[in-house]
Amino acid sequence: MGEARFEEALRLATRRELPGNRQRAVELLEGLLAEGKGGARSRFLLASLHDDHPEGMARAIALYRAGLEEEPGNSAARNNLAIALMAADRAREAADELVEVVVSDPAYGLACQNLAQLALEHLPEDALAELAARIAARDASGQAPGRLMRAAAEAGRQQALDSLYGSGHALKNLLGLAGSKARALARRTDDEQAGELAESLARLYGDWAAFLKLARASALRRETCDLNEVALEVAQSFAEPDRPALVPAASPVLATGDRTALREAVLNLARNAREACPRGRVAIATESEPSGRWVCLRVSDEGPGIQAATLRRLFEPGFTTKAQGSGFGLAIAERIAKAGGGRIEVRNLPDRGAQLALYLPVASEVPARLAPRLRSEEFTR
Repeated sequence: MGEARFEEALRLATRRELPGNRQRAVELLEGLLAEGKGGARSRFLLASLHDDHPEGMARAIALYRAGLEEEPGNSAARNNLAIALMAADRAREAADELVEVVVSDPAYGLACQNLAQLALEHLPEDALAELAARIAARDASGQAPGRLMRAAAEAGRQQALDSLYGSGHALKNLLGLAGSKARALARRTDDEQAGELAESLARLYGDWAAFLKLARASALRRETCDLNEVALEVAQSFAEPDRPALVPAASPVLATGDRTALREAVLNLARNAREACPRGRVAIATESEPSGRWVCLRVSDEGPGIQAATLRRLFEPGFTTKAQGSGFGLAIAERIAKAGGGRIEVRNLPDRGAQLALYLPVASEVPARLAPRLRSEEFTR
């Protein structure tokens, strides 16, 4: 009976945005815990129903701590406890919890990402070096401090992009207005130079809009998404005969991420493959990794493959080998993957063509939380 009630609470929690679902799930889980039947799973799920609004944060912290006494190795729960502590202005305690995950579970990359964000935006300036030293003292592999520093570099880069985003929108609007005026002038006068100016402004507007999209590619929601459905939606956005072939897994491939952003990332991967292979086969395949921690979506093509010099710069914003390309499509896809705690791996296939594989954390009962980010006007260093 207790298991059935938990499964019902889980079903309601996955659709908590619908009226009444959150409250009913909370009631079911509180009832289980009151009867001594809940265990760590119920505590973690109940905590996740409290930690996404301020008035529930104290209860969420208590539930995560109680659950971790039963399951101390649950990295997702410890990560979420840290985020709840950050929201409660207990940044030092949050850092302690994240350090524990970074050291004990190197494969859980989201903790490293959150720890870097915490150090840069919510702790004193020397905190990053202190945290790296603490991790190094406990990390037998010697790799964890490097992972933290790379995550910090990425977080710092995002700070710079965020600070540019507000003024960048104003510039985009000015470019759009100037382009509109230039097109109108070209139509009225048949002036060749006005036409060339309009075309140049249109290209600049497109590139700048893509850059701004790149700047915001980390501001994502976290929800459960079926990669089979995402692949189908992307494939159907192509007209025949350009439509990619689908090789879906037999069962749902559930990832944690922002569905809209993931669809854009996969669309960019598929467009890149089709442009590299105008007439050959492009395929989108999905699968769950045997480890049970990752799911994968692979986009393969039968094009000429990727040269070594290009491979090194493939995700560099603005880099392109195409005459009409902006160079932002793959960069945006990679940032969406990283923002969701995932990655993109690239390889040339043995016979011909290339493959880009998008790896994302598998969806869990308790949705993983991201560290809160400061608004651009709050950046002080």
